[in-house]
Amino acid sequence: MEAITSINGHEIAVLGVLNGHDLLLSQLRQLLARARFVVAADGAALRCRDAGRLPDVVIGDMDSLPVEVRDQFPLYQWEEDQDYTDTQKLLRFVADRGDSAVVLAGIEGDLPDHSLAAWGACLSSSLDIRVELRRGYAVVVRRSARVFVTPGTRISLIPMTPCFDVHLTGVRWPLAGASLALDGQVSISNRAVADTVEVSLGGGTALLFVLRDDKGADPVD
Repeated sequence: MEAITSINGHEIAVLGVLNGHDLLLSQLRQLLARARFVVAADGAALRCRDAGRLPDVVIGDMDSLPVEVRDQFPLYQWEEDQDYTDTQKLLRFVADRGDSAVVLAGIEGDLPDHSLAAWGACLSSSLDIRVELRRGYAVVVRRSARVFVTPGTRISLIPMTPCFDVHLTGVRWPLAGASLALDGQVSISNRAVADTVEVSLGGGTALLFVLRDDKGADPVD
């Protein structure tokens, strides 16, 4: 079973912060307090500052970080390469550090093209990635994953590439040997019936979403 996050207990080894603003500052503040090392993508450095902690590294082309405030962030890596997004640069930086996992925050926002590109960067990275969302979190699944939840939590398994021999257990509508595709069958708005949900893929890449809803079912670590 592959690891699902870089969280050990309540500690986050590496937190990567993107510049989407849907995540509340109070939520970001909690994540920053749990992180040993923080990498911000470009203008996300300002979000970190506003949440009460400066990042250890700011990476990107700095087109969203005004010149007049850059001296507040003495540790950053300037990358002007426009062939790669700031999310790709952040993930590459984390991998080059020798880390195997990262928790991302700030992927949601009012620019759907940026959000889609950021999800694509997650899929192409070799890192073990958990994405913190305003209403829960998502895990990138390449082979298998296990998450611990409160029964009743909303679970969705979204294939980002065609997936085969898919098994999903611990939910109201389990899967056994299924084939999923983004333009075909998906498993959306499922419900956990146990405190553990497990997924395995014979091939392909998927996103496992663990989300709160109006009934108050809360994801847990």
